[in-house]
Amino acid sequence: MLAILEEIVLAGGSSGLISALFSHGIATLHIVASGNRNLIERFARPALEGRTIGSLGITEPGGGSDVAGIRTTARREGDEYVSDGAKLYITSGTRADFVTTAVRTGGPGAAGISLIVVPTGTPGFTVPRKLDKMAGCARTPPSCSPTTCGVPAANPAGEENSEFAQIAQQFQGERPPSRRATTL
Repeated sequence: MLAILEEIVLAGGSSGLISALFSHGIATLHIVASGNRNLIERFARPALEGRTIGSLGITEPGGGSDVAGIRTTARREGDEYVSDGAKLYITSGTRADFVTTAVRTGGPGAAGISLIVVPTGTPGFTVPRKLDKMAGCARTPPSCSPTTCGVPAANPAGEENSEFAQIAQQFQGERPPSRRATTL
């Protein structure tokens, strides 16, 4: 997949077009890596077949992509996680069917990070606004807020409090160096 994307750019294609057409795959990588067959069938398979759109919610207002500093929380209450917080610059977020969301379920730092899959139709989940941009207009990054949003306890993509490494590993594929940079 990365080879196809790189060839589109090298042929003079638009990186914004690539983001608009292919960015939903980053939400599925974490789900597939978790090995959770239920989540794979409910979210990853439909997204990879082009029937649904997923997005990845990591970046937060005031925190950027500082994964270890995530402030959005999710606490277990009975048979669901109740998530509170906000995300920002979520590619495809205005049209997503689900958001694979980084949340704090444990203590401070990297050891307390988990991933949960939040269907965008969940009561309490909002996309307050589409952000105006100067560039990359083919992409649709909004702010999105899983504020007081109840998510089924069956929706964690991986082990609770141990997903910092998974996020860091997937960033390597999401943000590959350009050919030019690797040949210098």
